[in-house]
Amino acid sequence: MTSRAHEEGKGKMTVEEAAAKRNELSYLVSTDVWLDRELVGQSTKGGYVRVTYLKTKPGTTSAEWAAMSSATWKPLAEAWVKENPAMGWGSSTLAMPGGTGLAYNAMTLDFFPTWDAIGKGVPSRALWNKVHPDSDMTAYFDRLALIADRPRIDILKLVEVIVK
Repeated sequence: MTSRAHEEGKGKMTVEEAAAKRNELSYLVSTDVWLDRELVGQSTKGGYVRVTYLKTKPGTTSAEWAAMSSATWKPLAEAWVKENPAMGWGSSTLAMPGGTGLAYNAMTLDFFPTWDAIGKGVPSRALWNKVHPDSDMTAYFDRLALIADRPRIDILKLVEVIVK
């Protein structure tokens, strides 16, 4: 492409120009591809999300963790959101990249509308006793410890929320 054609807006961009334009207009957010498993409630623009990353242990899979989470924690989240409609909960498993060397392969998301709400947290014990009255919460966490580790927790501010 000649500089004159470029100045007149004619012709094609070079690879370098296209890359420079792309970099000017966007940036890489993440290379992880997540499979949403469960979603209860909602997230709120300007709110917060607590992201709890998990890594399944050798001999177990993220699908096993997801089934346990769905059967046990999802009903708890549904009760929480019923009492607090501005809250939310979700779970996801990592679709890509893959491999045993990754620091995590699953996550849960707890949505809070305000910073104050994060400080109050999720009343897990009270909800557990209400939703699973015949099941021991400590036994659940003991079983979870056999399936997955929790290597990291982040709190993020939601600057934008996109709804389908």
